[in-house]
Amino acid sequence: MIGRTIIPKASGIYLILSKATDRQYVGSSIDLRRRKKEHFDALSKGAHYNSYMQGHANKYGVEDLKIVVVELVSKSMLLNREQYYIDLLDPAFNLCPTAYSRLGATLTEECKQQYFVGSANPMYGRTGPNHHRYGTKHTDETKKKMRRPHPSIRGNNNPIHKNGSWCKGLTKETDERVKRQSEKMKGRGMRTGQTRSAEERRKTSESLKAFYRNGGRLEIRV
Repeated sequence: MIGRTIIPKASGIYLILSKATDRQYVGSSIDLRRRKKEHFDALSKGAHYNSYMQGHANKYGVEDLKIVVVELVSKSMLLNREQYYIDLLDPAFNLCPTAYSRLGATLTEECKQQYFVGSANPMYGRTGPNHHRYGTKHTDETKKKMRRPHPSIRGNNNPIHKNGSWCKGLTKETDERVKRQSEKMKGRGMRTGQTRSAEERRKTSESLKAFYRNGGRLEIRV
């Protein structure tokens, strides 16, 4: 465990610690310095996605929290090492017991409402000066990157090219799994050159109307 307070621009595992309590948060990032800024900017504005941490910051102040790097690891090992520290420390601020997953997390009734009621969303109405990105500008370096044309992904540049030349980094297991899935899906969902019947178009239209009547939620019929 490194325990460094100077945050490098590298991938690794970090802790957010409370000075007033023993609460902590385990996280991972491919850019630790950027992740620190994202956390504390959101906490300062009262807009952090983690309700536990935001509630703590509201009570004790953002200055009660500090971030510490515990381990620098490669991108491929982030998930495994994050899970290791979650299991080891059982951090109170982590909403979910599984790294990179919502599995096991339970939403409160208030949070559930925020998914469907516009005015209940923390970002509702935050336009102009009220928006958390208001006044920020892209750096010259970022602008140059945005102007660069994206490399073509057609033909041989496509990571899943028809000749089977998979992109570098995919394991043999992944290769075989994707191929099996491709074989399984052959003949499904391919409507090229086909025309839908009037009955199919009518059913699709009714489904879409019901979807929008429900505010964008699927209508489940039993």
